[in-house]
Amino acid sequence: MGTDNGVQKGSVIGFPVKAKVFSTNNESSSGENSRHSQGLGKSVILVIPDKDAPPKNQVRVTVGHNGEILVKTGETVQPGQAISISSNSGRSIGNPGDHTHVEFSFYAGDDPRTGKPLFEPRVPTKDDIPLLKELGLIK
Repeated sequence: MGTDNGVQKGSVIGFPVKAKVFSTNNESSSGENSRHSQGLGKSVILVIPDKDAPPKNQVRVTVGHNGEILVKTGETVQPGQAISISSNSGRSIGNPGDHTHVEFSFYAGDDPRTGKPLFEPRVPTKDDIPLLKELGLIK
C-alpha cells in the first residue's frame, strides 16, 4: 500500500511539510493484532494539514521501519524537521534492502458507529494528485 525508499540504516528521516503527529509506535516487534502485523515496526503517522482541517482535505502519511522516533504524538512538525532515524524494525529485511516505508492514507468516510473519520491506506491515484499538490507533498 506504500513505497519502499532505499535509505542507509541510521539515516535521519525528515518530513517535507508542516504536519501534526497523529500517533507513534515505538515497538519493533510484529504483534498479531496491531499495525506491526503488517511489518511496519517503529512508525510515525502524520496528518497534513492538521487534525483541525476537514477530514476530506487531510492526508495521513505513515513512515515505517524506523530505529528511533524523534517526535511525539500531538507535536507539530515543521518543514524539513527530523522525525525519525531509519533502521530495519518490523519486517523490512530482504528486498529492497535497507529502506524506509512511506504510505498515504486518504479519507474514506465516517465510521457509522462512532462518527469519527476513517482513513484507508492506498497507492495515490490520479484523482489524489490535486490534493497532494495542494498539501505540498508532491510537485
